[in-house]
Amino acid sequence: MRILALFAVFILTAISCDIVEPPFMNEVDVSDPGDTVVVKRVLIEEFTGHLCPNCPEGKEVANSLKSFYGDRIVVMSIHSGIFARPLNDDDFYNDYRTGEGDEIASTFGVTQYPSGMVSRTGYDNNLVLSPSAWGSAAAQLIEADPDFQIIIDISYHLPSHTLDIEVTTNALSSLEGSYSL
Repeated sequence: MRILALFAVFILTAISCDIVEPPFMNEVDVSDPGDTVVVKRVLIEEFTGHLCPNCPEGKEVANSLKSFYGDRIVVMSIHSGIFARPLNDDDFYNDYRTGEGDEIASTFGVTQYPSGMVSRTGYDNNLVLSPSAWGSAAAQLIEADPDFQIIIDISYHLPSHTLDIEVTTNALSSLEGSYSL
């Protein structure tokens, strides 16, 4: 019986290992260069829901990338789809869905969870990616020269409870086409 138990543990261990494929994460300078240097930042839009059984693994990938690249990675979790529905119980009563999140998921055809987009740039002929592709897509983008400098000034006025946001953009190279902020 002990041999059978050891064999079962060995089999479970062998099939539960992940295969890590290149490109591998190497050292990256994530120090803040100050206001004089414009650095490329990458947005990861993570589609998730609190009822999704696999979404915690997606969150781990996003957190790992954020930890590795620091402020050069921005993670935005979008709760949408069937896994984001609140339930009438004590554990899952909060509703994190938004009309905008549902619209983004619908526009880009998100059907699997977890999934995400990396700066809304295609990678490996796909726009919506599984978490296993986020690192490779981010690594490819983060080393590129930035196209724009975006300066965001935020001020909150406590007495009136208003938030003022001023955004200034500067193109850093000659670009063609239309761009949205």
